[in-house]
Amino acid sequence: RDAHDAARAACRAVGAMARWERDTFDICAKPGGCVLCIRGTLAPCTVTGDINRFTNAVPAGWCGGCIFGCMLSPCFFAIASPRVKESEPIPRAMVCALCCGCCYA
Repeated sequence: RDAHDAARAACRAVGAMARWERDTFDICAKPGGCVLCIRGTLAPCTVTGDINRFTNAVPAGWCGGCIFGCMLSPCFFAIASPRVKESEPIPRAMVCALCCGCCYA
């Protein structure tokens, strides 16, 4: 449950950021911490599931986010990113997800 709360907090934090508050390699920082880093590395579909639970980007809730987020991640992030950060245009989100999906997620 704590991991899901941390993922939700991370989504909100990303949407509210005016500037970067963490260093590139500060992978264990809050929100999310080490648990989110490990989940993103070993089971990224669980992270896209959490993102979808927060954004409702695709149907079927958490399961839909797991499946769609891992099978078609550029499309998923193109839909979900503008819902987290309203100023993010869909074309930019898709290009970023295609070119550097690991960094963009």
